[in-house]
Amino acid sequence: MKRLSIKLRVTLWFTVFMMLLVVIVSVVLLHAEKRIKTATIQQKLTETVSNAENFNKNEIGGKISKPIDNVYISVYDSNGMLAGIIPDDFKQTVAFKEEKPHIIQSDDKFWYIYDTLSKKDHGMLLWFRGVLPVDNSANANDIYLMLIIYILPFTVIAIALLGYLIISHAFKPINEIIKTADKIGSGEDLSQRINLGEGKDEIYTLAKTFDSMFERLEGYFENEKRFTSDASHELRTPTSVIISQCEYALENTDTVEEAKEALTKIKEQATKMSSLIANLLTLARLDNGQYNKWKKETINLSELVDVIVDQQSEFAQEKGISIKEECEPDIFIFAEETLIMRMLINLIENAIQYGKENGNVKVYLRKKDCIELKIEDDGIGIAEENLSKIWERFYQVDPSRNNLRNNTGLGLAMVKWIVEAHKGKILVQSELGKGTVFTVTLPSNEKQ
Repeated sequence: MKRLSIKLRVTLWFTVFMMLLVVIVSVVLLHAEKRIKTATIQQKLTETVSNAENFNKNEIGGKISKPIDNVYISVYDSNGMLAGIIPDDFKQTVAFKEEKPHIIQSDDKFWYIYDTLSKKDHGMLLWFRGVLPVDNSANANDIYLMLIIYILPFTVIAIALLGYLIISHAFKPINEIIKTADKIGSGEDLSQRINLGEGKDEIYTLAKTFDSMFERLEGYFENEKRFTSDASHELRTPTSVIISQCEYALENTDTVEEAKEALTKIKEQATKMSSLIANLLTLARLDNGQYNKWKKETINLSELVDVIVDQQSEFAQEKGISIKEECEPDIFIFAEETLIMRMLINLIENAIQYGKENGNVKVYLRKKDCIELKIEDDGIGIAEENLSKIWERFYQVDPSRNNLRNNTGLGLAMVKWIVEAHKGKILVQSELGKGTVFTVTLPSNEKQ
């Protein structure tokens, strides 16, 4: 059984079940037919004998001189038979017994017999006996049983073939699932889909689930390819700069000042690489679920925002940007403090980096049904068609600003992950040339 395909196993079980069902139904019908026929014969015998008891004494002899509806009726007193007839091959030695009609055997033949004692007007006790031969039709049950035995093998074969055809048709979509999975598994084409169409049964639901899974897998592979390509590109540039500066310093620097200038550029690129590698490592840990066992605690988000704003003030002053803060005091949240700090740093740095010189960055924090954090700038803005792309890793709204603050293009991807990991949501509204607003909502309960 273990080596048979599911289709053959289901067919075998279906055949066995149907065979048993046919046998059980046949036996039940046979038994029911036998009981019905027996009851009908007994009722016929009883009624015929009862009617004979009511015959007039002057006419009874003539009326029972021949079988009535195949029932032989005879009348007896204490001295013997008075009237009526009995079958030639029926033994008269059978004792009278007043009970329900029953079957007896006489000379290898079977008979239904019914005796009843009747008291007549003149006080005489008479026995009325009815005898009904069990004719050949009574053997129909045996014939029916033999037919079942002979026909059953052909019935089983027919059921098996029909079941196999029905099951093959029902399992046809599974073959499509297997073929598609094989193509995707061999790496031929990740865009393959089963596409069974509309349907509500389990197989169609399974196919839709697989299609959805294949679509996600294709997205994951595409993201992985793009991520690898982008990471290689981002690391190649600072590496090339470091190598070229080292070569220049070794061959062309004659003074300490020239050497310091080359070392400064090397340091900037090395710092950028370090930041990129750190962010990549953090994202890899997030993706691998290494933050599933966070050390969550109740933290004062208001104070944390104050600290981060103070830290970013120096960077903002370099561009002449003023940071305005409007935060309600003592707003608490149950979260992983390091990740929340990373989220705040990335959002505020992003607002400063893409803000206009001598502009403004506003930070709002308030608590209503939930905690709401808004970070608003009046910088370059984002085109509507690019709003959905900003969450992609290495995507940058303005690549020309890539060198500012060691930008790696991973900040917003990390922010979105952190917000969603804390069961929150992040939205962005932006207009080219007018600025951008990021809105983060987080659960307001202190413990989640």
